Amino acid sequence: MAEAILSSVADKILGQLHNLAVKEISLLCGVEDALEQLKDTISTIKSVLTDAEKKQAKEQQIKTWLRRLEDVVYEADDLVDEFSTEVLRRRVMTGSKTAIEVRIFFSTENQLVFRHKKGKKIRDIRKKLDAIAKDKADFHLVTGLQESKVEIGEWEEHSFEREENVIGRDDDKQEIIRRLFDMKTEKNIVVVPIVGVGGVGKTTLAQLVSSDVKVKDHFELIIWVNVPKVFDVKLIGKQIVESGAKEKGSSGNISMDQLQKVLREKIKGKQYLIVLDDVWDSENENICEKWSRLENLLRDGANGSRIIVTTRSQKVARIINGSQETAYFLKTLSEEKSWSLFKKLVFLQGQEPDDLNLVEIGQEIMKSCGGIPLVIRAIASMLFSMDKNEWFSFKERELLEIPQYENDIISRLKLSYDNLPSHLKHCFAYCSLFPKNHMIHVQHLINLWMAQGFIQLSNKHQHPEDIGYQYFKVLLYKSFFEIVQIDDCSEDITHCKMHDCMHDLAMYVVGAKCIMLNSNDGNDNKIDPKTHHVSFNYDVRPQPALLTEAKRIRTILLPNNNSTFYYLLMRQGIFDTSTNKIDLSSKFLRTLELYGENMEMISNSIGMLKHLRYLNLSYNKKVKALPDCITSLLNLQTLLLISCGNLRTLPRDITKLVNLRHLDIQDCDGLSHMPRGISQMTNLQTLTQFSIKEKLADSGQLNELENLNGLRGHLEIVVGVDGIESKGANLKNKQYLQSLELNIGGRMVDECEDLLPHPNLKELYLKGLYVSDVLLNCAPSLHNLVKFQLREHEGCRYVGALNHLPNLKELNLEFLHSLEYISSDDDIADGTTPFFPSLQRLWLENLPNLKGWWSADGDVENKKMLHFFPRLSDLWISECPNLISMPLFPNLREELYLCETNINPLEETLKMKMNVEGGGGATSESDQPSSSTSYSSSALVSHSTSFIPLSKLKALHIEACSHVHCLAVGFKNLTSLKELTIAYYSQLQTLFSCLHHLTSLQQLNIEGSRELNMSNGIDEIQWKELASLSHLTLNGLEQLVSLPQGLQQVTTLQEIEIYGCENLEAALDCITNLKSLKTLSINYCPKLNSLPEGIDSLTSLQKLEIRECPMLLERCQRYGDYWTIISGIKEVILEQERDIVTSNLLPLACSEPASNQEQNEDSILSKICRHFAEINRKFWLLISTLCLPPEPNAAEVEDN
Repeated sequence: MAEAILSSVADKILGQLHNLAVKEISLLCGVEDALEQLKDTISTIKSVLTDAEKKQAKEQQIKTWLRRLEDVVYEADDLVDEFSTEVLRRRVMTGSKTAIEVRIFFSTENQLVFRHKKGKKIRDIRKKLDAIAKDKADFHLVTGLQESKVEIGEWEEHSFEREENVIGRDDDKQEIIRRLFDMKTEKNIVVVPIVGVGGVGKTTLAQLVSSDVKVKDHFELIIWVNVPKVFDVKLIGKQIVESGAKEKGSSGNISMDQLQKVLREKIKGKQYLIVLDDVWDSENENICEKWSRLENLLRDGANGSRIIVTTRSQKVARIINGSQETAYFLKTLSEEKSWSLFKKLVFLQGQEPDDLNLVEIGQEIMKSCGGIPLVIRAIASMLFSMDKNEWFSFKERELLEIPQYENDIISRLKLSYDNLPSHLKHCFAYCSLFPKNHMIHVQHLINLWMAQGFIQLSNKHQHPEDIGYQYFKVLLYKSFFEIVQIDDCSEDITHCKMHDCMHDLAMYVVGAKCIMLNSNDGNDNKIDPKTHHVSFNYDVRPQPALLTEAKRIRTILLPNNNSTFYYLLMRQGIFDTSTNKIDLSSKFLRTLELYGENMEMISNSIGMLKHLRYLNLSYNKKVKALPDCITSLLNLQTLLLISCGNLRTLPRDITKLVNLRHLDIQDCDGLSHMPRGISQMTNLQTLTQFSIKEKLADSGQLNELENLNGLRGHLEIVVGVDGIESKGANLKNKQYLQSLELNIGGRMVDECEDLLPHPNLKELYLKGLYVSDVLLNCAPSLHNLVKFQLREHEGCRYVGALNHLPNLKELNLEFLHSLEYISSDDDIADGTTPFFPSLQRLWLENLPNLKGWWSADGDVENKKMLHFFPRLSDLWISECPNLISMPLFPNLREELYLCETNINPLEETLKMKMNVEGGGGATSESDQPSSSTSYSSSALVSHSTSFIPLSKLKALHIEACSHVHCLAVGFKNLTSLKELTIAYYSQLQTLFSCLHHLTSLQQLNIEGSRELNMSNGIDEIQWKELASLSHLTLNGLEQLVSLPQGLQQVTTLQEIEIYGCENLEAALDCITNLKSLKTLSINYCPKLNSLPEGIDSLTSLQKLEIRECPMLLERCQRYGDYWTIISGIKEVILEQERDIVTSNLLPLACSEPASNQEQNEDSILSKICRHFAEINRKFWLLISTLCLPPEPNAAEVEDN
């Protein structure tokens, strides 16, 4: 049921007609009277529109009248917009052209032509409007009825409290968690379906479960997937691969084979929890076959991996659940719980008022919500700003008019939509252009609303972005949107989505005005003459008259990248590159997205889109220049050129774009300079990059930034040449900037004082050889700083005091070859200031001269050792060989990565518990490790002997470090460790005897340890204690002759990988106990000539891979000894390189420096060894990727 919402459009038209500049143009061109008459007619119609829009759902005649009116009103909107554009043109012409050109432009002849063309259009539109206006008398519409209003701010503090307190789902949450932990199955994947009607809270319940502390500690990977309506295995796989990545879409146009490899690598050996949210049972879709394909992709996870599926369909639940425990059916809320949720949202502080009559009315309204939380939230948030009389009216009128079917959610949700003001109705309905479950970028959404004129400003001092964000928060509060992602620094909501019921509502109210075309839907959705907005989801089949059916297209949107779309438009004549003309149906476009990877040039016909406000040309990596005609798009507000890597320059006259507010040139690395005059573009809110890589006559200098004080978000300044001056950049006055990146690769002529940021800055990235001392020393004064990175600076010897910054969460120091210490002794906390109170992630890489956190001074050494990071969760130290002391890190939860660095800080951290115990359980405060003297007891140990450092750590990687054996005793602390890698440790001769304490360990990787003899060390009983171990990798172990027999007791093993063990002669004597083994991979083991006994009895074994093991391969060939044993395995890969003597090459994969070499030589050679090992390991993967013909001796068998 399409609804005509015209009030806000009429308001916009009247606002433009009141504009003095438009009046001046109309007077100059002789159409002033005609425009005044048009304004009067629209004002007359506007006076009854609010009442008409309310009544259209029940009175068909009014609905028909509004539809007639709709076409003409939008025609008038386009006409008035042409007048506003003409005003802009004359301003630009006057300011930039010669006097002769201006006189020609304003000549009498020119004015007569304009007057004739526009005068006729005005008369035609007014004639149509007058005829329609006469009919309004037949409907007895109320004049001057006011729209419902939403007062921004009245609910501001009240609104998001509900996000943290879900009512009535504690028991459901505990039952799902029980199933995740307790369900037993022979499969390594357990599926827990949650089934329920739309809006009942399936997604909310899954969110509660996945964010539970016990669940987060238990699973190594937790991945959330918004499942598309059409179950697409590849798209789901891409979401899993991209989970946790900063940039979505990073997997690009990856093939299914490549996706499978990347996905399996991501989950291999990890106990994961994947939530597949909102799986549909689409007609004509083989969900059973698709589910089987997805399950096969996910089988490489560790035993105990789980999948939660939310769905409305019991059929889907039966298919995916198989014979496992029945699905969990989520019921609606009881009346008691429904009232608890309702009153929490509708009353201040969630407390019932003294007015019992109001409470009674509320309870009656609540009962009509059917116990469905989404409906309760929508209705309650609507009532929040109403008074008692309005509550009563709502109960007696609107509520009684909706059908009371149990599952009729849309009608109930529409009650909340009906009470929105006109402009918010437009904003909400426009979102029907996005696919279901689509993650919407909030700022981009606001820019799209701006482009369509949905955002109303009450005064000239307001920013449309701010008002747009307030609109978004109103709709969020009223449950039209759901939060997906919040920025760590600004705490603004960056991404959202629509509940699928809300998406259904949006499509219901908007009708054919907004159409989303999807190739999977065939021709179900057709564009008709009333269509204004079109989105293309995935690949669209070429259709002869795809867009030409519509008369006034205003939006062409690509929610998902479609690199063939531009050529589709050209084939249909929408954009004609040969004549540089544009189809008439598209000339009213406000929004156009043409992003992809295939365009080499942009058609000049794009310059004819004079109404265009939003243009997205991102990811066109072949485009080198934009056509100059883009500078004629005077209404343009948003220009997105993200990742146009070959773009060399911006148009010289880009300053003509006087309305441009957002210029996003992020990752346009080919840009050599910025055009001169950009300082005039004072409306700019977004400028992501300012580059000076070449000195050209027309290039702008840093002083172009002086007047751009409205800039927000992120700004990167790149200086790649010598002799640039910072004077005039004026960054101190840019108070709205959140993030600043300074890449100074050229010698500046000053100390860059004008590049010092405003104190509000939250992210600072400094990079380059010539970052000045002034910039290096500014970070400690930025008390709002959340992230700080310093890299690639040769002269920096110390960083400065950062430990007092209260909000700093992430610190990265990389490739600083002169850095000797991070802070001076004067910066040591004095006991009154917390030490790095918020730091969660620390990254130290390639700091060869870093000796310690503080400069060397024996008098304060003991004081230094007492400091620790109270909240550090993730620590990465690589290539810092001289780092012998630093603050300790007992509270790490995620990963500790140590490569080519001193092991002493880890050793000291592991001893922290022993220090406490060593004092007899009542040590003095001076002996205890503390983040600062003032709060040591509460932050860490509280004088308790129960403190265990690193007991929450999930992953530990130690590579090319000395004296690792000293850590062995402390390993018993690591009770939560799930992944352990020890690589290139030449002194490792036996596995640590305490390894059996790692009862949570799922993945063990031992690489490049040439002295390790695994036949000794931990015995069978100790191996058996590794009850969670699912993946074992052994790489480059020269002394390995046979696998330890104790491995036969690790019945949870799913995958064994062996690489480059040149002396390995025998695998396990018997493998029959490894009932869970799925993959056995043996590579580059030239002396191995036999397979483990009983391999043919492993029914779970799906893949056997043998490469470069000549003796064993010979026995595995089609007529060899083992062929009958292995031929029943689903996937067998047998490969031998041709004409290569492998015995001469294999040591490269596992070579280590001789024991009498210096440590630095050992480090260099071990790097070389690792590189060659990686080359060997990846060689055949590369061959297969390149699709080369198979080797003559290779055989690959797949039993389907």
